[in-house]
Amino acid sequence: MILSLCSILNLFSISVDRYYAVCQPLKYRTKVNIHVIVIMVLVSWTVPALIPLLEAFKWLGWSNSMFNPFVYGFFYSWFRSAFKMIISGKIFQADLTNIKLH
Repeated sequence: MILSLCSILNLFSISVDRYYAVCQPLKYRTKVNIHVIVIMVLVSWTVPALIPLLEAFKWLGWSNSMFNPFVYGFFYSWFRSAFKMIISGKIFQADLTNIKLH
C-alpha cells in the first residue's frame, strides 16, 4: 500500500511539473524550483509513511479499550462488585443509593 501511494503521488508530481512546463513555459522556472521539487518529493514519501503509523495508533487505541475491562476486573474490587450486581440482576431489584461496592 505504501509503495502504490508513493507511486501515485510521484505521478501526480510529474503531472504538475509537466503541466507547468507545457501550459506555462515562461513561468515554469519561477513556479517549479528546487524548493518546490523538494516539497513534492517529501510529500510523496512522508504521507504514505504516516498512514501505517496512524493505523498503528488506531490499533493501539482499540487494543487499549479492549483490555481496560480486564484491567479493572483484576485490580479493582468495586468494579468486580458492580459487575456481579449487573450480571445477577440485583441492580434492578433493590434500592442501591447507599450501597458500598468495596
